[in-house]
Amino acid sequence: MGRPIERVWLGLEIGTQGVRAAAFDANGLRLGAGKAPRPPRSPEAGAMIHLPDLDWWEGAREALVQALSGIRPQRIAGVGLAGLFPAVCLVGPDGRARTPGILYGDQRTLTATDFVEERLAGEDLDGDEVSPRLVELLRTLPQAALDDSLALGPAGYLGLRLTGVPSIDPHSASRWGGLVGSGGRSWDTGAATSLGIPASTLPRIVAPGRMLGATTADAASATGIPAGVPVVAATTDSLATMLGAGVVRSGDALAYYGSTGTLLLVTMDLEQALAQPEAHGAATPYRRVAHATGSGLFAQFVRRELLGGVDHETLNAEAATVSAGSEGVLVVPYLSGRLLPTPAPGLRAGIAGIGIGHHRGHVWRAVLEAFGWVLMGAQQDGQSRASEIQRVTAAGGGARSKVWRDIVSDMTGWPQLVAPTDATVRGAAFLAAQALSGPSFGELAERWLADQVDGTAADRAPDHAATERYRALLPAWTRLVEAFVALGEQAR
Repeated sequence: MGRPIERVWLGLEIGTQGVRAAAFDANGLRLGAGKAPRPPRSPEAGAMIHLPDLDWWEGAREALVQALSGIRPQRIAGVGLAGLFPAVCLVGPDGRARTPGILYGDQRTLTATDFVEERLAGEDLDGDEVSPRLVELLRTLPQAALDDSLALGPAGYLGLRLTGVPSIDPHSASRWGGLVGSGGRSWDTGAATSLGIPASTLPRIVAPGRMLGATTADAASATGIPAGVPVVAATTDSLATMLGAGVVRSGDALAYYGSTGTLLLVTMDLEQALAQPEAHGAATPYRRVAHATGSGLFAQFVRRELLGGVDHETLNAEAATVSAGSEGVLVVPYLSGRLLPTPAPGLRAGIAGIGIGHHRGHVWRAVLEAFGWVLMGAQQDGQSRASEIQRVTAAGGGARSKVWRDIVSDMTGWPQLVAPTDATVRGAAFLAAQALSGPSFGELAERWLADQVDGTAADRAPDHAATERYRALLPAWTRLVEAFVALGEQAR
């Protein structure tokens, strides 16, 4: 009798900057990984899009080739999916995209936002929701295509291409702007109708980790994943990153240093939320405490366009020599509007306070400090629930910079653990393994997550003198943001 085949679990993630794939064994050891860079496209002013068939599907195929190199296909036991949100595209009956994928930072739908708020009386939108974008997308289609089009987010699109089954997770659906019923698990078809959105356009809401379907013959031919492999329902990139980073208990927080800087607080133990998806609060088991739309993209812009493309290591070393507060240089990091604490869709990023004697180290440190200012603002906001945070873990590409983490820790007074670099795809694969392999959440988490978080960063206590310096400067930064808000409103 032959030895049993050791099972492999796949994680796939569609992010703002591209697609990642990774394969893990039963103990969470990564066996292979791949990525396909697909940065956002901006074909016109205000646009932020992906092309789903090219960026999401072909990107997934490209990443899978790398991740599965040397792995026997018959070992693949399940697939988990994660995707950026809010975002939407329309697909036809063949699963191919009929429209671009409109991403969270797209700024071309302000008129449609007003239309949605007028039609859905009492619905105040933040500015990144899907419903205005979906209204605009549907207007681009001929009448004949309206009845058989499906609206999907990135992870839902990927699930459809793999299994033929359309879906969306509850938290992504909650960001579709007034289209979800009060329980968060079904669509408000009356609201959709009032906006001219056919109910048939909206996919089924499925809790993360529930069985979605199995890979089809077409998907097998395209990806190398055998036909019939189970695929579990997708989740947001945020929840997947939390799982992969071990940010799973109420009071844990994730500071995400990515294309958009965010701070997320777990409000319900994720084990309970996944096991009891019908429980109150399980549809959205975490809360946005702070959010800086496009802040990471702005940092990339500054490095590339203003600082000559100098490498991060050099810039970080120069920033480390500059004192707290960057000697008066301040950065507003909102590249495409502000969501929290109050929406300001016209707000844009900028740099202020540059004078004689400043150099690029001052500018770069100010860019890094910008995320910290956003988090400090949340600490001052009594509605943000920042006071409930017990432990902070840093994740995302920027979290690899110790200089940046130390600056943010000094600003907030929060030490930070460091998540593994594969946290999002690890979390997606964890969902598949947890749903399909049998071990309890706790047992699997012990094997997959316990050794992944780097605790060394938490050993460096925040510099309290620097913290006090930053607290003294916070009002000046806040006034600068409000001046930029006023400027943005005038520009609109």
